[in-house]
Amino acid sequence: MTKEVNYIDCPHDWIGTDDYSSHLPMLWLALNKTDGRSVVELGCGKGSTKMLAKECTIQHRTFSSYESNPVYAVKFSGVVTKISNYMDVHLWKPNVLFIDSAPGEQRKDLIELHKDNADVIIIHDTEEGAQNIYGIREVLNSFKYRLNYYPVGNPGTTALSNKIDITTWV
Repeated sequence: MTKEVNYIDCPHDWIGTDDYSSHLPMLWLALNKTDGRSVVELGCGKGSTKMLAKECTIQHRTFSSYESNPVYAVKFSGVVTKISNYMDVHLWKPNVLFIDSAPGEQRKDLIELHKDNADVIIIHDTEEGAQNIYGIREVLNSFKYRLNYYPVGNPGTTALSNKIDITTWV
């Protein structure tokens, strides 16, 4: 089941204002519609890492962030674990998995790797053009539940799950 929206009602701090934060409303929704356990970020950034870390602390959830780019890993040191390859990160049933890693072409492999492990997977940059560039269309279509968030003028974000009917969130 697939649902598409272009607006998610969320607190002001979580409103995405540019290409680098357009995923924030979907992340806020996932954090507030799922229960405890872990939240994992593959690919850190100025639009998500600090917000996720702060909200996970408030909600008493564990938060882990992994980054392969040494510049970003240093920029967010203390919050982010520097890795060499996202495919080598072994996760144990994260409640929410956020994928915004580079290279973007590897995202399809990460989604496939974790599709039965994570309760909800959120992927940034899923608008029509990016689906072709990153080659993710087929893997996005393979999930039982899919919620597309396409804010006007900014990159899209998609939530996927084979376990939770995320289309009921909005």
